[in-house]
Amino acid sequence: MDPLTHALAGQAIADAWFGRRLGSEGARIAALAALAPDLDLLPAFLAAFPPKWTGRHLGLIDPGLTRRFHRAYTHSFFFAALASPLLGYLAWRWSGRRDGWPAWSLLILLALYSHILLDLANPYGVRAWLPFSEERSSWGDRPLFDIPGLAILATVFGLNHGLRRSPPEPAFLRGRPAAWLDRLAPARATAVLGLILLAGRIIAAILWNWP
Repeated sequence: MDPLTHALAGQAIADAWFGRRLGSEGARIAALAALAPDLDLLPAFLAAFPPKWTGRHLGLIDPGLTRRFHRAYTHSFFFAALASPLLGYLAWRWSGRRDGWPAWSLLILLALYSHILLDLANPYGVRAWLPFSEERSSWGDRPLFDIPGLAILATVFGLNHGLRRSPPEPAFLRGRPAAWLDRLAPARATAVLGLILLAGRIIAAILWNWP
């Protein structure tokens, strides 16, 4: 799926299950963790640098390396579970030891799993069962971009975490404007929309290929 969908799904998980417990730091970490599996594209980007015009489009990635590395080990349920405690500990230290590191580890695990589940809904397939199986799994043929859903999520995300009360609070949002935005974009709005998008993508992908 596209990066924005991944980031918003991670942030929605942070809002829905951790809320004020981990605060705005939790939302930022969850969004980054939900994007992290796609770092496996880095070798393909480096191999294609500088980008070359192919006659049809600008070549930003090396296709051979993309097929080899993308949606592989970083998209594995097993390796995501192994990485989550270490990443959770680093996030806990970065947050100033807010709450406990197991909560941060669980947040990151859920964000990583949301990325894998969303990618399973597209036709390219994910090697989600590495190292036990090299086969690519796919639940359906859903598009990579869902423009209406992303437009709604991006709008609420911007209001809820870009303009809403988030420490440190910008001076121009203090007082009545902040209260107005708080009513317009309640804290759980992004979470509900994000989780609906995530669940809807998974259910639709399964039903799409139902025999």
